[in-house]
Amino acid sequence: MRETLTDRFRFLRAFVANPRQVGAILPTSRWAVRDMLDLADVARADLVVELGAGTGVQTGEILARLAPSARLVSLEIDPDLAKLLDERYDDPRLQVVCDSAENLDVHLGGKRADVLVSALPYTSFEAGLRRRVLDLLPVALAPGGVLLVI
Repeated sequence: MRETLTDRFRFLRAFVANPRQVGAILPTSRWAVRDMLDLADVARADLVVELGAGTGVQTGEILARLAPSARLVSLEIDPDLAKLLDERYDDPRLQVVCDSAENLDVHLGGKRADVLVSALPYTSFEAGLRRRVLDLLPVALAPGGVLLVI
């Protein structure tokens, strides 16, 4: 329970510091994340990409479903939240990247995601940034891949 309250405070602090970047005052609930992930076959994915990892609610659920040989690339633009993810999940399948989603292609090494999970606040983005990120998503997704947006 304490970790949940601490995470909520961290997320709220990130929102207050940069509301257009974070876009919500609280992280997505575990139940919503589980329902969303049920729409994709994460267990069969070789590469899963997470945009807007936040405090790791989605990250933990993805890792729980991810195959032992698969890889998860989680992008989080807030340095404090990215550091939290790196410290929280000691898993060799996870690569935490502190960067903007618009730079995703730099971190995939030419690979394309079988599942791409996005918790980005698109409506809060400046129009140019929103367009750049949205244009990148189909390019980052493998043929037959699944894009999940929450």
